[in-house]
Amino acid sequence: MQRFWRSGAVLTAVILAGSSALFAHEECDDIPAQKSAASGESAGPRSEPGAAVAIQLFQYQPGRLEISAGATVTWINQDDIRHTVTLGAPENREGAVSLALAGKGATASFTFDRPGDYEYFCERHPSMRGQIHVQ
Repeated sequence: MQRFWRSGAVLTAVILAGSSALFAHEECDDIPAQKSAASGESAGPRSEPGAAVAIQLFQYQPGRLEISAGATVTWINQDDIRHTVTLGAPENREGAVSLALAGKGATASFTFDRPGDYEYFCERHPSMRGQIHVQ
């Protein structure tokens, strides 16, 4: 039970952090990539409070998320093992972004600047898939 409350507290903290300067800024050619905050690497610009996706029991929760352009999504690994968030699908990788979440408690963020549908998956567990709809 204590583990449940601790996970909920981490998720709440990430959501409340929203637009705070948790990450440094770095941009990629087309898509501003954001890397794991646990590794101290950088993140792209934040223009509004973001949304969170939990990784638990080999699933992205929620599996589909709707956000506005410019919003930042933060993934929180609640499993004990390493996962990734890789844009595209195992059979059609976009190659632009792959975020590593080293283990339990690791987080990674990405800002979606352009409208569209973005699929993502875990490179280690290709059956783990999610989707972000950006308005």
